[in-house]
Formats: sequence, C-alpha cells, structure tokens
Amino acid sequence: MIARPGWWEHQATSWTAAWLEIATAAAASRSPVALTQITLAALTGALQAVTPGRRTQRSQQLAAAALVGCHNAAQPAPAGFLAAMTSYVGQGVAARPEYVLGELIAQLRQQNHVADPAGIAAGLLPGITPPNPG
Repeated sequence: MIARPGWWEHQATSWTAAWLEIATAAAASRSPVALTQITLAALTGALQAVTPGRRTQRSQQLAAAALVGCHNAAQPAPAGFLAAMTSYVGQGVAARPEYVLGELIAQLRQQNHVADPAGIAAGLLPGITPPNPG
C-alpha cells in the first residue's frame, strides 16, 4: 500500500499524520528491521508521488517523521537507518544527515508534549550536528 505512489497522492497534504502513525507502530514493534523496511517501502511510493525536484525534501521529511515515530514509541533509531535510506534512494536523492536532524527538530517542536526537541533529536541521531543557519 505505502509503496504505491497512489497512496501518497491520495493522502496529499495529510500524509505526515498517516505516515507518523505507521512509523510509530513499526518502531513500537521493537524491531529495528521493521521500521527500516517499512520506511524503504514508503520511500518507493512517496518519491514517485512527487516531482524529481522535491524528492530530496520528501525523503528528508519522511526520515524525520520515522524518527519522531521512534521517539513516540520510546525506542532508539535503528542502527544505520539513514545509511540504509541513502543506499536505497542514492546519494543524489538522499537528504544529508544534518538536514534530517534539522527537520527532526522542527517536527518534534510541532508536538506540544516534547520538552527538549533538540536534545531528543541529538539522542536519536548522535554525532550529527545541525546545519549552519547562515
């Protein structure tokens, strides 16, 4: 279902809530492989549903939402999560890790119950520094 572009097109502007619910459930399964596999399947449909010029942005948004799902499920990010995404979509489409971190912080800030979005994001993506705002 989520590997099909039609699902993403049908979701239009509301895909983030639906994807967050799916990603949270996958993260809650306590299987890092499950979250990575479902994210790669989602990338298949999500990237086909947007123009080539928006694919990097969509991969960044999708990755960040999957990581928010990890936070919501009180689970760590799967080891090698961003590397698996990059390998799957290729360097030309994959979002740089520091931009995924920035998007993750932004998405966590949108949730009212998150007290320290930057700290939580740093815990989910250790060793990655946010992009320079300049």
